[in-house]
Parts: sequence; structure tokens; C-alpha cells
Amino acid sequence: MDGMGKQHDATVLQLARRVHFNTTTPGGLKADAPEKDKKMHTMRRVARFRDFDYQVWTDGSVVLDVSSGAGALVFPKEGRREKVVLGAGSVAFSYWAKCVAMEAGLKRLVDVIELSKTHRTRAVALTNSLLLRMALSTGPAVVEDAILRRIWELMRLVRIRVSVNFQFVFSHCGVPRNEAADKTAKQGNTKPQMYPA
Repeated sequence: MDGMGKQHDATVLQLARRVHFNTTTPGGLKADAPEKDKKMHTMRRVARFRDFDYQVWTDGSVVLDVSSGAGALVFPKEGRREKVVLGAGSVAFSYWAKCVAMEAGLKRLVDVIELSKTHRTRAVALTNSLLLRMALSTGPAVVEDAILRRIWELMRLVRIRVSVNFQFVFSHCGVPRNEAADKTAKQGNTKPQMYPA
């Protein structure tokens, strides 16, 4: 293996140490579980991250063949919440809108961390898209979609100072920050629908 291959492998290993993907649903529940159980187990999962420096909540919204929206909220442990609202494209589907939301949320996280000059930061990114989480968990060397490569590039930019933990959360079960991300995503439906592929 040449020097370039070794450098690439080292970068992938470094990213793997700083980025974690939880591959289970809260409480091991299925999608058809009662809403109260989904909320309880999701809230338990979220509570494990209350001491993290940042929580990034993302969601997407689609009005079929009309518009789509992406919303991201960055909650620092201390300080002011950051909000991103974007149009995700007029022919977008739910997965795409959720990818746009995750990219926007991580971009905002990068900006906030750069401004605060913090070191050894821990962040959790919460999404209600199992598909997005699974696609990202394949790693930076495997993803093919341009937006997934951009998301991994954002993680590469922050890997020195930030460890990011990706978590799945159930949606529409009364979890306050997830409901806020959903509302933010719906606001994106009214924004220009020009997001790049």
C-alpha cells in the first residue's frame, strides 16, 4: 500500500474514533409501538446526553411535488439556541430533506464551535431518520451521495475538537426538541427551493 493509502486509512480510523452511531431504536421499540412508550424511551435516550456541550436536532418536511423544508436546531449546554431553516428542493423526498437538515445543522455546529473556540467538545446529533443514520454509519470511504460526502467533510473539519454521537429518536410522540425541529423544517417549505444536489 502506498503512503497515500495509509494516510487515507489513518483518516478513516481517526474519524471512526470521534464519530459514533447508535444502531438501535430507543428501548428497542418498533415503529408501531404506542406513542407514550416511544416518548418515554426517547426521552430516556436524550437524557443520557444532557451533559454534552451541544445537541443538534434535525428534521425534514415534504409537501409532495411542491416543496420541502429542512430544519436544524443547535442547543448549546449554555447559551443561545441556533436555528437553521432552508428549502430543500421542490422535488425532494423525506430522506433528502433530512439529509439537508443534518448538513445544515452540522454546518451551524461548526460555526458555533469556531466562534466559541472550545476544545474537547462533545456533541450529539439527533434525527428521526434511520435511513440517514444508517447511510452515514457506512463511513466516509463508502458513501456515494454528494450530500453524504459533504456531511462527512463537515465531521472531518471538527474531528480534532469534537466527538459526535449520532442518535435515532422517534418523531411525533411529544419529545419537545424533536417537535421544535419538525416545526422548523415545516417553515422551510416556504423558503426558496434551490438547495444543491
